[in-house]
Amino acid sequence: MRMRILLLYLLTNTRRYRHWQCYCITFIVIAVMFMFDAAFLTKTTPKTRPHSRKSLSATQFFELINSKYGQRRILERVEMEDGTHLFVFDQWSLGKEILVKRTITGDFVHEHSSVLLETPAELSEINTDTTKWSVQHGLLRTGSCYQLLVETVFDSGAIGLSHSSNAKMLMIGLGGGIVNGFLHFYIPKMDITVVEISAQMVYIARKWFGMHFNDRHRIVIEDGAKFVEKEARNGRKYNAVLIDACDSLPAENVTIICPVSVFLEESFIKNTAQLMTNTGVAAFNVFSYTLTSDKVRELLTHRFSKYFDYCNTKETKVRNVIFYCMLHRPREEKQIDLMQFVQNIS
Repeated sequence: MRMRILLLYLLTNTRRYRHWQCYCITFIVIAVMFMFDAAFLTKTTPKTRPHSRKSLSATQFFELINSKYGQRRILERVEMEDGTHLFVFDQWSLGKEILVKRTITGDFVHEHSSVLLETPAELSEINTDTTKWSVQHGLLRTGSCYQLLVETVFDSGAIGLSHSSNAKMLMIGLGGGIVNGFLHFYIPKMDITVVEISAQMVYIARKWFGMHFNDRHRIVIEDGAKFVEKEARNGRKYNAVLIDACDSLPAENVTIICPVSVFLEESFIKNTAQLMTNTGVAAFNVFSYTLTSDKVRELLTHRFSKYFDYCNTKETKVRNVIFYCMLHRPREEKQIDLMQFVQNIS
């Protein structure tokens, strides 16, 4: 305090005397004050502890993530074009190993898309940031609607299961890009077109699910029904058409939430049939709170039978049903071993 008073005195009296000694003393006082403040800040500023690279057990690592983020980590809240919001979050569980799942949801109850992340080889404090973990594009959860959608394409015989296949596939609905990402990962020559109505969903898929597109794996931001109508009018043909698009704001009286109702209208069914090659397949991810698998097959077969000769269903381990149709009844339906195919390539 005395030093500050002295400084004030010198500064106010320098103008009166304007002696060079006053300037020197003033400079020295300022320098001393600066060193004093710097020393004080050094002592009082907390030191940041560097992240440790010490190897941890799976249990220790799991507890460390829980203590840092809680039971889940919300990565982003995204406002969609219709005013609704989607959340992207990571959530972890511990069994024989740590599993971290990245999910898109609107209410933290129902999943839009989810995928497992690649656990780092080194379990240490420096690797607890899950945003830096890679997405496992080459993995589909057993019994999930994603796995059954893919298996339906090959079981039906619409496309041969081969790493070198160059078949043409159209997908309506992107989500996190789980199915198209898997197919492009293992069958890079397959010609995949994904149509997604929401630019915000494409943003989520790119940023949080590691989606990259190229000339064999392309994205079109457009209304799916209008795109199919245009493709049918232009005489385009596809070996498979997959529909995985759900209603984010279903009305109370809607019994089928997936797919969106427009994809069950006669005009869309007709246009889809026109896109099919002779042995092609159209497969729909269907979700209903009230309808059983048999009821879904009965209801949808009635709608589709005017344009497709053969329809059937596959049941997932959850409430989803895969409903698929072909222009002609296949000679036989195979039971391909998708996991064996993956292992052979890996």
